[in-house]
Amino acid sequence: MSGSLIGIIDFGSNSTRLLLTRRDNIFSPVKEQVTVTRLSEGAFLNRQLQKAPMERTMSAALEYLAECRDRKAAVYSFGTSILREAVNSADFLALARLSGLEIEIISGNDEARYNSLAVRECFSSLDPFLACDLGGGSAELIYCNCGKSILDSLPVGCVRYLRDWEEGRHEFIRDNVRNLYNAG
Repeated sequence: MSGSLIGIIDFGSNSTRLLLTRRDNIFSPVKEQVTVTRLSEGAFLNRQLQKAPMERTMSAALEYLAECRDRKAAVYSFGTSILREAVNSADFLALARLSGLEIEIISGNDEARYNSLAVRECFSSLDPFLACDLGGGSAELIYCNCGKSILDSLPVGCVRYLRDWEEGRHEFIRDNVRNLYNAG
């Protein structure tokens, strides 16, 4: 097989993902793996990452990193919603750095832009399109028409709202969604 091998490790609020892909003229996935690590467990309430979820997540990431190194893949890793919001995300980044893993925390707008690029890569003839990436901590909305994009990232995630729903905070969810709608 030709083309360089690239490993992408995605640190989300609910799961940690590995995509190993070969880059020729297009991206050709070699392996995809998802581990539910719940990095955001207990963190949305006080914006503090907890020790056990950080350890679970780092354990999965180290397995992914070892596989990337075994396959001599270039490694890129990034964090999304929970690492953008947690006041102690620097502690998690330092733990990763000690293991040889540099994690870039991407903005919500960049997350939406990357989603847009992925949709265009996979569905090049699709125009216009509207896409939504509903994650654990945020939702990225992408509207593209004739090559122009409107992107947004909202703090509306399934893990974030599941906790509130289970705790009976239905009015909080309703008010939060209403405020987001009125702000837009």
